[in-house]
Amino acid sequence: MIAWNEFLCALVFPNDRALFTMPIKINDIFNDPGPRMEVVMAASTIMTVPIMLLFLVLASLPVKNFWCRYLCPYGALMGILAFAGPTRIQRDPDKCIGCNRCSRICPSHLQIDRKLRIHSPECIGCMDCTEVCPVEDTLQLKTAGFDRKAWSALTLGAVIIVLFAGLVYTSRITGHWQTRVPETEFRMILQKIDSPELTHP
Repeated sequence: MIAWNEFLCALVFPNDRALFTMPIKINDIFNDPGPRMEVVMAASTIMTVPIMLLFLVLASLPVKNFWCRYLCPYGALMGILAFAGPTRIQRDPDKCIGCNRCSRICPSHLQIDRKLRIHSPECIGCMDCTEVCPVEDTLQLKTAGFDRKAWSALTLGAVIIVLFAGLVYTSRITGHWQTRVPETEFRMILQKIDSPELTHP
């Protein structure tokens, strides 16, 4: 009975090819002497995406923001930068009234009300805790060496926009923004994008 798994049962019992399950279809593709890689990729995606979505939905029920906290590669990069960066949320224990609002609203479930400085790669700098705090200047986003002045959400957003625009402008001036592929060659590649010459290796 152990040998009668989902593959053999789906292969033997259905009397119509339209009733074959995904493993049978995948097996047919790989047994093809000349399988098309785009078909293999499409079949693998169709089979994998629903499973991943179901897994993320179920995992997000007990753990808030499961994807962002544990699987997102961009979140991991930002976490490393945040952990190594000089700017952090700081709490003034003399002004703190222990209402626990900051910890409850934190999307990363950090215990902000128990720490003087938030030194964690899971802190994304959303500043929700500073906005919900009922006591002014109890929680502030500060940079090491400039502890007397705190960042506001407006100032931080303006600085990020200026830095982004400056990097783009600098890249365009130095010639790093444009591709080295000539425009004529680029247009030729676009015309052949769907041809068999440019198949996936």
